[in-house]
Amino acid sequence: MTSSSFIVMLVQRGFSDVKLFNNKDCNLDKPSWTTIQQHQHAPKPQNSDSAAAALASVQPKSPERDKFIFLKPQKNGFRSRSFHLRSLKCKNRLSTEQTTFTCFESKTQNQRCVLFTSQDKMFSQSLKMTHIERRGGEEKDLKKDTSVLSKSETETSLRERGEEREEEREEEEREEREREERRGERREKRKERGERERGERERERERRERGGRERERERERRERERREKERRERERERREKEEREERVRGRERGREEREKTERREEKREGKRGGERREKRERRERRERREGEERERRREREKSERGEREEKERERKRGEERREEERRREREKRERGEREEERGERRKEREREGGEEREREEGEREGERGERERGERKKRREKRREREGEERGEEERGKEKKERERGRGGRKKGKEERRRGKRERERDR
Repeated sequence: MTSSSFIVMLVQRGFSDVKLFNNKDCNLDKPSWTTIQQHQHAPKPQNSDSAAAALASVQPKSPERDKFIFLKPQKNGFRSRSFHLRSLKCKNRLSTEQTTFTCFESKTQNQRCVLFTSQDKMFSQSLKMTHIERRGGEEKDLKKDTSVLSKSETETSLRERGEEREEEREEEEREEREREERRGERREKRKERGERERGERERERERRERGGRERERERERRERERREKERRERERERREKEEREERVRGRERGREEREKTERREEKREGKRGGERREKRERRERRERREGEERERRREREKSERGEREEKERERKRGEERREEERRREREKRERGEREEERGERRKEREREGGEEREREEGEREGERGERERGERKKRREKRREREGEERGEEERGKEKKERERGRGGRKKGKEERRRGKRERERDR
């Protein structure tokens, strides 16, 4: 082969019907197997039908050759769309003194394209591999390796690469539009979720306020009833006291009237007056006993009535306490039901929102945690400052007490006076 000739091998896995396309002078129906024979001394096939079997019998020995599989070309050869270089990515370059060998790999299919030019034998010397890491290396190597192509073929390849870049740009724009649409949908969902959550918080706040107002009204009602009961109790005690005092005054007036009448009768009757006096004294003693008995009975009744009223008040307090406990249990149960409903709605939102919503909630939780930690830190600092100020006040108070104690203490000794004098002289 001459340096202006090149061979393109486009192959699918499986070694099926392999043919060589050797520029223009290669007959696709009757390919030349010179290269195949030189490669590992493969047996020359008798016809094109046995070409696949012949190539399948070739087992590459070197690791470098194991990296490539020879495949079937299209009839239009190198410019075939499904195998064209614009859909291939440059992977490796192998070279000797007389051979340039470049491997391209399809970006869309599991296929490889092998392009090389040669002046002499291929694979006759050890191949040295150089990896091309950058994607930009593809165009650079293509310019080198396609120098043997005609001008029209090179322009076609460049034009098709431009078309490929245009298609990639359109694909990126379409993906960007789709991403923007998805972001808009997520924003709408977040907005709807925020509105729902605000509505729930508002309803919860209204329920709390309504419950607070009801509890306040109930407390005011109980307070009014208590004040009214105390007022009635004071009024009843005042009436009983007035009635008691009135009865005492009535008895005193009756007794005084009887004594006056009896003394007048005693003066008039003489001897019989002494008998009347004894009779009167007995009656007074009896009245005193009866009065004392009435007082004791009244005190006992009052005590019993107070005990009954105290029991009644205790019973009512117990009922109010039980009612308050039932109300708290009911509120706790309702709160638990609301929490459960919120949990269900949260799970539903999590199923709808997915990972993004969880991430946002995590960020909010993190911010809230940071805020709480900052607040706790501020509170700790304030507490330390306050404790420091208090300790400072205590220290100053102790120092003041020490100074006051020092003024009224013992008189300094001679040695202390001398030491103080020496220190003052040294300071001067």
